[in-house]
Amino acid sequence: MPTLQLPQEAKQEGNVTRQVTLVCGPPCSGKTTWVAEHASPDDIVVDHDALARHLGSTRHHNHGPALRGQAERYVAQLLRHVATMEHGTAWVIRTAPTATHRARLAHYLRAARTVLLLPPLPELLTRARARPARRETTKAIKIWLARYTPRDGDEVITG
Repeated sequence: MPTLQLPQEAKQEGNVTRQVTLVCGPPCSGKTTWVAEHASPDDIVVDHDALARHLGSTRHHNHGPALRGQAERYVAQLLRHVATMEHGTAWVIRTAPTATHRARLAHYLRAARTVLLLPPLPELLTRARARPARRETTKAIKIWLARYTPRDGDEVITG
């Protein structure tokens, strides 16, 4: 089993910075792509799917139960690291459909920003059709949207 090495905190001379961004949204909303477009190479990125692939999953999404659980344990470890880090930049990718879940997670992480990616349903379904597990993904999108609750303070991106 691969081991997880926690990232080293970035320490900057003079100006100490800490920036945590929580990025949420339904499946196929573009969370991983959005973070890849905004993160720097030295930033910490907490991404369940990337961890599952690191652990041996051959899928990009919808990992088997054993790998999903193992990846989630690593995610929990990384979330603890991000919550306590004093320096550096981190991007945390979670689905978090409810306002309560996003608020609690943002508070725990001391996130400066919560970005909610919320493309229109037709766009989500088009993206789901491009995935190998399109039925599972479509179902997951619909479940996420049924559970979704808005929250003041979220930066909602609908495009």
